[in-house]
Amino acid sequence: MKSLKILLFIGLIFVSHLAQATTNRFSVVRHHPGVLTSDYSVLMSSETLEQYELRASTYLNYGYRPLEITIGGNRNQGVIDHLIQQHFVLNYGLKDFWQIEASLPVLWLNRTQAPRSPAPGFDSKIGVGDLFFRSRIQLLDRNTKFIGLTLAPFLTVPTGNEHNYISDRKATGGITVAVDKIISDRVNVGINATVKAREDIQFQDYNTETVYNAGLGAQVKVSDHVNINADLVASTTSNRLYKDRVTSPTEVIGEVVYQIPNSKFEVMAGGSYAIVKGAGASRFSTHTGVSYQFKTNQKVKPKRMIFFEHGRSDLNATSMDTLDRVAKDLKQHANIRLVIATGFTDSTGDKKSNQKLALKRAKTAKMYLMRIHQISSRKIQVRSVGENVPKASNATAKGRRLNRRVELELKY
Repeated sequence: MKSLKILLFIGLIFVSHLAQATTNRFSVVRHHPGVLTSDYSVLMSSETLEQYELRASTYLNYGYRPLEITIGGNRNQGVIDHLIQQHFVLNYGLKDFWQIEASLPVLWLNRTQAPRSPAPGFDSKIGVGDLFFRSRIQLLDRNTKFIGLTLAPFLTVPTGNEHNYISDRKATGGITVAVDKIISDRVNVGINATVKAREDIQFQDYNTETVYNAGLGAQVKVSDHVNINADLVASTTSNRLYKDRVTSPTEVIGEVVYQIPNSKFEVMAGGSYAIVKGAGASRFSTHTGVSYQFKTNQKVKPKRMIFFEHGRSDLNATSMDTLDRVAKDLKQHANIRLVIATGFTDSTGDKKSNQKLALKRAKTAKMYLMRIHQISSRKIQVRSVGENVPKASNATAKGRRLNRRVELELKY
């Protein structure tokens, strides 16, 4: 933890000592995608990857008119009319509470023209945006505490492309504070607050210094494999705090995330709309992406299992004894941060009914731990697999009995 404090201190020094020379070069590649299952559309959650876990993502975005010259809030001339960008993102868990991220945006289409009069005409170009690095440090775990809290210092490194408004002239840096809360088994809400220091920008009526961003996000789990995310994101600058539209854009962003069953892939699709149009905020945008989660050298987590009779979800004496031991471990070992109860069935009956029965079995285990042992609901997560991952062959009575189970996984 001491090393983390040192890193934060160095990051804050860097942010406070950025060169403040005036430039007209800056990046409109503003949004970095939410790439974890628990993230919102672009807002961070307080969650981090587990130790040694690796996640790779790519994310394609189209933005309509992200940069234009305005006079009195009205469009005078387009600078970028169409922008297609793709983020390539890697995330790695150094510890269960600490992950690092790297992102590279590639601009496949940047239809741009120089901001001068008369307008010289649009030209289509390809380029690379600034490299983006971020470290997420979780201070409070939302699964075990009232709220989750994560600090995320970040840094961008210029790519050397001095034109087309896809890269800053010098390195920028800042920090994001992410706070979120589990409202229910299906609903999470979160808040992000970000400060980003960079050079002063002088560009027509766009005159900015340090940038502040704030966002409110919500995530609704509509099924075992589908999440809906919605964000409201606003920004302003230190020298013109909400004084004009150009430097204070506000956007709503939404997306649907689908976790492919029995797979480590996720796919996502969504879009945004500028409620208040400003520099860097597209009038509207669309995005799609895919993410894959690896586990490298994952440390073994102990699992315990309880079994059920055919078509039943009630607990027998043996199952209660197993759950009593799980509760004892939870109370004696403070480093156990989460119990995941995953429900399974045999292949008897139709698949949809088995999915529901498996979830009911997992919830029965959760309710026992909550009511009998007063374990916080935030510390128990339920999932349903149904008949999809049999432990043994369903061709025999013994195999079917082994498949009618709930697995209890302890996360440290």
